[in-house]
Amino acid sequence: KAPKATVLPVGLRDWSRNEKNAVRGAGTTNETDAALQGWMTNETGAAVLGARTTKNNTKNAVLRAPTNTKPNAALRAHNTNKTETLSAVMGARTIHQTDSYTIIMATFRRDKCLNLSITHYLNCNMRELRIKWQDFNRSVPAWLRQVQSEHLGRLVIDVADADYLSSRFRVDKQKLQTSAIFPVDDDVRHPCSYLQEGFRLWQMRPSQMVGFAPRRVVTGGGCYDFYSVWKHIYYPLINTLWVTKGAFLHRDYLEVYFSQDYSHLRKLVDGNLTGEDMLMSFIVALANPPGQRWPVTLLSRKSPDDKKCSTLALGNAGMAKRCNLLDYFFYVLGFPMEFTPFSEIYTYDKSRSIFVPLSDKLRMKWVLHGQSPIEPV
Repeated sequence: KAPKATVLPVGLRDWSRNEKNAVRGAGTTNETDAALQGWMTNETGAAVLGARTTKNNTKNAVLRAPTNTKPNAALRAHNTNKTETLSAVMGARTIHQTDSYTIIMATFRRDKCLNLSITHYLNCNMRELRIKWQDFNRSVPAWLRQVQSEHLGRLVIDVADADYLSSRFRVDKQKLQTSAIFPVDDDVRHPCSYLQEGFRLWQMRPSQMVGFAPRRVVTGGGCYDFYSVWKHIYYPLINTLWVTKGAFLHRDYLEVYFSQDYSHLRKLVDGNLTGEDMLMSFIVALANPPGQRWPVTLLSRKSPDDKKCSTLALGNAGMAKRCNLLDYFFYVLGFPMEFTPFSEIYTYDKSRSIFVPLSDKLRMKWVLHGQSPIEPV
């Protein structure tokens, strides 16, 4: 059953009992597929999801439900009414800290971006840079093999075993030399000093996400906000990060991502070619106990995205897919996100070459929900 704390999208209360049970896994596979497909593709489903699409583009914007897929009773193992710690979710493993981290960079047909990013990150004080080669129909180019030969032991190429989006998180944990991993896209480059400081902060909270690209996600069709650091400096409402834009997390989350509990949601992600970052955000939040589900946020004045070499554009249809996926994640998993305390939002102090709390740098007080701005002293 869906968690009691789940906030359902507007209109889901009008579903019939049979449709609800089918989507939650109580019916047969055919019933489940029919109910899910009907919710995602008909005009009612589009209206339920916030009327983001019109009749002309509904077909392209709504989710494509995978065939022969059956939800797993709303992930009973991750009921939001239970208090689950990282050790409980991950089999009571011991979280051990290391003196370095591993960068896991996913790439797909952006060789120029990849070359620039490899050159940049090899200058950082990391243990290993692993390239996730996701171009399943193209062999690794000679130039990349040459770079690998020049940096044996530090540059590793993992060729995807299948053509699916979630393969970016498919890494053999036994081959990882560090507990800390830093997933990132091939067109995103953070300064090495930022990574070193981010890793230091992660060591203090190894069960949480520590990274860039903060977002505020909301239910009821609101989707999420692109957090503008300096435009909304007095209203830092942050409750998640997109790990694909760069974030530190424990390597055991990769194993949780591919657990049977999340198989249905992974198929939705892979079928729609988007949303793996959002699903990972839910996984990390649910693995932590209430009160510790917020991400440690690192702010940067300069965008790390390389707009010149980036060739992939989200577009309106792609954004609609992400918002629809997000709504469905909320329906199945509830709302585990929590707002980051103001003391855990950091900005980089160039004079000291460290990340410092934004509250310390501006000498401001945390304003709950941004009701009234406080000018910096």
